[in-house]
Amino acid sequence: MKSLSAECFCIAIRARKEGRPLFPLNPEDRFDFHRVKVPRGKWGADPFLFEKDGQAYLFAELFNLFTGKGALYVRSIGNEHAKWKRCNIEKCHLSFPNVFMQGGETLMMPETSELRQVNVYQATKFPERWMKCETRLANVNAVDSVVLFESGSIASYVRNSRQDASLTAFDSNGTQLWSLQDKDKKLRPAGNPFFDGGLAYFIGQNCQSSYGEGLCVYLLDQTKGIQGMAIREIGSEGLDYLTPRSHSIGIHTYNKSEHYEVIDIKFRKFSLLRILGKPFRVLFRTRRTR
Repeated sequence: MKSLSAECFCIAIRARKEGRPLFPLNPEDRFDFHRVKVPRGKWGADPFLFEKDGQAYLFAELFNLFTGKGALYVRSIGNEHAKWKRCNIEKCHLSFPNVFMQGGETLMMPETSELRQVNVYQATKFPERWMKCETRLANVNAVDSVVLFESGSIASYVRNSRQDASLTAFDSNGTQLWSLQDKDKKLRPAGNPFFDGGLAYFIGQNCQSSYGEGLCVYLLDQTKGIQGMAIREIGSEGLDYLTPRSHSIGIHTYNKSEHYEVIDIKFRKFSLLRILGKPFRVLFRTRRTR
């Protein structure tokens, strides 16, 4: 029964190769990802990659099925025995650990919508210890913020109500640059924008029928925003090998670094922890909202 199952995500990674097509996950090019293990009682989503001093790192939200809260964790890539370490940031629900370099500093801009802020954190002991250094937006219900290249501007998914949301860009001073209302529910960021062949691309989540059902690729102008309709839509077909005990029902993140690509896949599974934790979640009002 659906009421006894939980919506879950898993993370999968692969090495980048020369000659791969520009757009991720072409149907003929989906079979060399491998699933990343996470601790029991948790699922992993919102994967981001960061390479520093010759070592690659995977940052992600690990979601506790019992408490219904997510926290940010990191592990190194290249060692199958590497352990996840919890990032010391905030005590609220955290997700979307967007790590980037700016001005020679290693920074993170995670989702902290529970605080009604978009904050930037600086690494004090990379990769697990971070300290808040800036509040980019305050008194706003904004999630999943991405950096728009080297300009210092950001794009955040701003929710005015359950049915009214927009992808809005702000400069480094918090001044609005442009805003697009998300009428079709396809503009929530699904990873960092990227360049290829002199063009910039934005990846959004397709949430028309359900949260995280697919990806949408758009052309992106750094000053004017997204240009036109999606030029490519990507579903989870062909990824069931990553969820062997369940059928994949969505894909909602894509990121890449110099040497790796990473995705997350949505599926459902029976979860006793979810059932046992329901009174706890109701009591402490920690049920996750999207």
